[in-house]
Amino acid sequence: ELNPKLWQGFHNLVKILINLHRPKEAIDIAMTAKNLFSNNHLFSGLLGDIYSDIGNFEEAEKYYKIAISLAPNDDETLYSFANFSMGIGNKIESIKYLNKVLENNPKHTISYYLLSTIINVEKDQDIKNKIIRLKLDDFKTNNDRFNILFSKSHIFHKLNEFSKSGKVLTQANDLKLKDKPSNVKEVINLAQTIKDKTSLDKSFDISRFNCLRDIFIVGLPRSGSTLVESIIGMNRDVYNLGENSILLNALLESEESNYAELDELYLKYSNYFSSKKYTTNKLLSNYMYIPHLISKLEHSKVIYTFRHPLDNLLSMYRAKFTGIGNEYSSSLIDSARYYIYQFKIMSFYKEKYKKCIYFLNYDRLVNKPEFEIRKLVSWLGFDWDDSYLYPYKSQQAFFTASNVQVRSPINNKSVGGWEKYSKIMNEPLNYFIQNDFSLDSFENLID
Repeated sequence: ELNPKLWQGFHNLVKILINLHRPKEAIDIAMTAKNLFSNNHLFSGLLGDIYSDIGNFEEAEKYYKIAISLAPNDDETLYSFANFSMGIGNKIESIKYLNKVLENNPKHTISYYLLSTIINVEKDQDIKNKIIRLKLDDFKTNNDRFNILFSKSHIFHKLNEFSKSGKVLTQANDLKLKDKPSNVKEVINLAQTIKDKTSLDKSFDISRFNCLRDIFIVGLPRSGSTLVESIIGMNRDVYNLGENSILLNALLESEESNYAELDELYLKYSNYFSSKKYTTNKLLSNYMYIPHLISKLEHSKVIYTFRHPLDNLLSMYRAKFTGIGNEYSSSLIDSARYYIYQFKIMSFYKEKYKKCIYFLNYDRLVNKPEFEIRKLVSWLGFDWDDSYLYPYKSQQAFFTASNVQVRSPINNKSVGGWEKYSKIMNEPLNYFIQNDFSLDSFENLID
């Protein structure tokens, strides 16, 4: 309003609307700005992001390519399209555009990282060798340096050189902790505060379940949640919201009424993304709000995913999470501490809410996929379809650290993988032993 000729104002407003989960309004403003500032590539790029978020990949690709035509040498524009291409399963296109980024800017370290996760080290020898030869001294920031170290670790892992992979992985996470210290105390305190508060309010004691609409997948990162999301998403009536924080918006708006409007508000926010009959939401930290999901929403079911603790911890340690909230994952001890805490709080919620939570064992899922998937589909009340067995064929997108794995047929290659990294995994193993935590605790909980 103050200055309609200033493109930055439009840009900021679009970003705010995206963060408020109001994609339709964001599209309207971005379209207006695109027409006003026709040579500014940023608005086409934002339209690509928004259409990607709401699952309209044809429109997303169109606008990403318009952005690239306006700024063919812009690192972030090219990288955004490469990341989008990987999310929808187009690995070849992703590699092509990542190489373009690195031609323009050989120090764009996040491009090396994404390449390290998707290349075939036998077929892509040039890229593999380039990553291995990178020298840390050529990069100035801790962020760039740990990006390179994580990239090297991925390459060594693919070459089955696990000792080298573990060594640089430790260096990478130690550097990452300097920039992003562990937040394990904060996440445990938040979850405990919510648990204590809801335990004192009897309105949180009883399930309000009426019929299914909202499926929440929760747990620790890298516990199999993306695979579960992709399996459920094979149902044509399901839209995968991914790691979407719309529940937090709805909780905030309905807090004054003791969440009486939570169900209606959550539906409003989910409808911004899709009008399909069902949605999945795999913001994993939603486990903290299980009392709200069960007692305040009328249409929700909760799936808690878990796997062997040492495999889970190693997978988090290797993942290089970039968002806010998982900083503890760069410390194996803090991750072990958080794993034990989640077991304790989920034991409490299982006892309190009985059959309202489905505990899904990732190891069993990948070892006996049809048996476990049939059980899950039956619990959700869906009719059986063989397509559930082939989630890698999904037409939906996956923009998480697991997107490479979920584009492959279900397999158990990662089960027991921690043993290849026994040198670094002895530390959390001893922590579990010292705290009398059995490695099969979750299995015993559901048995």
